[in-house]
Amino acid sequence: MDTSSAEAGRRERGWISLLRAPETRPLPRCWWYDASTLVIVDAALAEEVLRAPRGTYILPSRFYVDTADGSGGARTSTELPPGRATVQSWMTPAWTGASVRKLAPAMLAAADEALDAHPPAATGWPALEGALELSSRLAALLCLGPDADLVTGLHTTMRAAAPGVVRGVGQPGDSDAKARFAQAAAEIGSRVQRAVDRRRGGVDVDSPDLLSTLLAAAHKRGQTDLRSVVFAVAHALWRVETGPGLVTAWMLHELAKHPDHQSRLRQEAFAVLGRTGTPEVLNPAELISTGHAMDETLRLYPTAWIQGWVACQAVDIGDQHLEPGMQVRIAVYPIQRDPANYLDPDAFRPERWADPDLAGPANAFLPFSLGTSYCKGTHWVHAVATLSTAAILRRYQLAPTPGAEVIEQFTSHLQPVGLFLDTNQLPTNN
Repeated sequence: MDTSSAEAGRRERGWISLLRAPETRPLPRCWWYDASTLVIVDAALAEEVLRAPRGTYILPSRFYVDTADGSGGARTSTELPPGRATVQSWMTPAWTGASVRKLAPAMLAAADEALDAHPPAATGWPALEGALELSSRLAALLCLGPDADLVTGLHTTMRAAAPGVVRGVGQPGDSDAKARFAQAAAEIGSRVQRAVDRRRGGVDVDSPDLLSTLLAAAHKRGQTDLRSVVFAVAHALWRVETGPGLVTAWMLHELAKHPDHQSRLRQEAFAVLGRTGTPEVLNPAELISTGHAMDETLRLYPTAWIQGWVACQAVDIGDQHLEPGMQVRIAVYPIQRDPANYLDPDAFRPERWADPDLAGPANAFLPFSLGTSYCKGTHWVHAVATLSTAAILRRYQLAPTPGAEVIEQFTSHLQPVGLFLDTNQLPTNN
């Protein structure tokens, strides 16, 4: 398909439809969405952007237009605001697999408690809401440990606020959603501040959660102003609540359609977690087949389906030229479904991740980005999604609800709209 045909298809059907339609393949390597936004759908070009020297590109949230002198010139900051970079470095110990393993038994217990309190409906269970409920509880434990109760119930406020804030390239924002977002963010910050105050009150906490890690680092340095700590925990809580929940929902969608894969993962859950209860020692990484299913789900349905950057300087991408201030959008969704990168790219085949020859090129799997922008919370995402899925599978047999149609909604995240499942509770001795 040549560039002119792609442009005609974009105008006629909308560019998102173009990206996900198999009949439009192969897509051009890149094209201009508008005069200042270049869309990339090629793995090699995406890697070129993501591995560019520091200072070449910057996240849109850290790009500013300085109009004080009336020139409208671009002013960028390649460094985080004062103190933020330091706080990010303090967060590193909490992101590790070792920290996740210490919290894993409590995370599984929290998932079981949530399923006990709100068991899935036998028919027409809204799986997205259920998955996000589980991920919010597990995210709270990772971020706040023993103070997770302080943010109980906030996930509904967060979800209601988030979708309309950034609706993707070319989609209008929602001013009302921005107000809801600000209100929800303020409430989350207030709850995290309460957790900080509780720790100041002499509560003895020995936990690998993020708040404990940050407070220990701040105490070691004699830091008394903890606003940056509150911000970091609140920001992490917001992000880890959404992404893993969406991954879990999409994974349940595919497993319901593929009983053979579902049965295999259920047997793995029995072997690693036990049929009921919580083991004293638990390593989510031992859910190997579940992890493969999660990676395949992220390939088909990357929650961060498009990644945006702003050029800080004049730069060439392939045969295209960008001036400072122009945007680059890496369209992860079509890259990960490109037949040049993956055999049978639209099929759910978790087994491909057990075979390096089938897994595809490393630069064509971008749910966590690449290079210096690689997501530091990968262990968290894996733990929340795999434990949530395993907790559900060891209790229920899943099947699609007859007549339900799942639609891919491309907003700030890739979300499954209309995802309803039928659940059959399994006997505990099954």
